[in-house]
Amino acid sequence: MKRLYILITNNISFDQRMHKIAETLSSDFDVCIIGSSTRRPPPLEQRCYKQQRIKTVFKAGKGFYIEYNFRLIWTLFWRKPDVIYSVDLDTLLPATILSKARNLPLIYDAHEYFTEVPELQGRTFVQNIWRKIERYGIRQASICITVGTELSKIYGSLYSKTFYTVRNVPILQDAQNVDKPRSERKTILYQGAVNEGRGVEASIRAMQHLPHMQLIIAGGGPSLEACKNLTEKLELENIVFTGMLPPSQLKQYTKKAWLGLNLLEGESLNYYYSLANKFFDYTASLVPSVNMNFPEYSTLMSHHKVGLLIEPADISQLHKFILSLEQDEERYFSMKKACQQATKDWNWSTEAVQLNRLVDRLR
Repeated sequence: MKRLYILITNNISFDQRMHKIAETLSSDFDVCIIGSSTRRPPPLEQRCYKQQRIKTVFKAGKGFYIEYNFRLIWTLFWRKPDVIYSVDLDTLLPATILSKARNLPLIYDAHEYFTEVPELQGRTFVQNIWRKIERYGIRQASICITVGTELSKIYGSLYSKTFYTVRNVPILQDAQNVDKPRSERKTILYQGAVNEGRGVEASIRAMQHLPHMQLIIAGGGPSLEACKNLTEKLELENIVFTGMLPPSQLKQYTKKAWLGLNLLEGESLNYYYSLANKFFDYTASLVPSVNMNFPEYSTLMSHHKVGLLIEPADISQLHKFILSLEQDEERYFSMKKACQQATKDWNWSTEAVQLNRLVDRLR
């Protein structure tokens, strides 16, 4: 059986997409996911494929990426993979070097428009370095994948290469009751990275006008402390920070939520063309959500009206949209029913067929 190594920079425990992909491909490959070792990482769960964490001295920034890339090359040099699966631009350079050196097939899976993330805005020199790495790797790749149709079009146009779409949708769950009661106090959930430009601070400010509701922020990131400080400054007691949660625990919070939040700033092209995991996670748990009126969400909601679409300029008025939805129960439950219908179309069984078809020639 051929050995397929999946390279990621984040913590294996929290990467639901790569666990689904690894499990799907493990029927025909000897799969191993390699990720970084964060401070005090949770134990790895027993799975049908291998998992490995690489320890680094640096935990963030330029030092982390340089060190981690060298350690990836060293690790794979001794492991001798048959296929390399690179996830996002920050693992593409070592994957491409090994692919060229050993004439190995390379799969590139772009989860975001990496060169347009907010952290690179205004940093032209650094941005150009990442673009050169991207061009170098994509030319070498045997198969290119991304998470949404908009990014497929953009990358295809930039590099004259076909990018296939494999969306990060959940595994189909057991049928749920649309009228299943939630907790007495309505819970609004934000799940995911707490980074600049993701609307977390705007969500916190909205809770000043929603004292009868509770906001749960399930995630961590560079802006977490700033968000906690803002909550303290505004003297809000209806906000809970859970930190990063393993997928099984996060799912329990999602199922109990009344409403999900997926708010992004439009200045970043990465955000504008994004298709966030949380959008599908909310839908799978029959939780209507508030989303930006960006291309991917607009297209998806033209098929299933699973939530609200708002403009970036309206984020400061988020509480008004939430209150109007609370007061219109008929509209709210129509969204829940739309979620129930959408799960039949937006689930991993469909994406797994597409993924298997793509990698079939590498088996």
